[in-house]
Amino acid sequence: AEALADGELSVPEMRELFLIITILLEHSLVVEDTLRQSIWRKVIGIATIMWLAATFWTFVIVLGWTFVPGMVAFAESAASTAQS
Repeated sequence: AEALADGELSVPEMRELFLIITILLEHSLVVEDTLRQSIWRKVIGIATIMWLAATFWTFVIVLGWTFVPGMVAFAESAASTAQS
């Protein structure tokens, strides 16, 4: 309360602040380690790799449809036109 009044911290107040920050840091490291060992981390990693692969494959298919004319017909009636 005194620090708010005059804008300065005394030595005991700085010690208490350092102690609180140290405890908070230690707790955050424990939580981070728990999350790092979680099975959900592996699930999210595998799902991300699968999503990237699907995105890349979609990109390849779109490029194939766009830049290889005559190879893909969107309707049966257009198949004969695409061949000629």
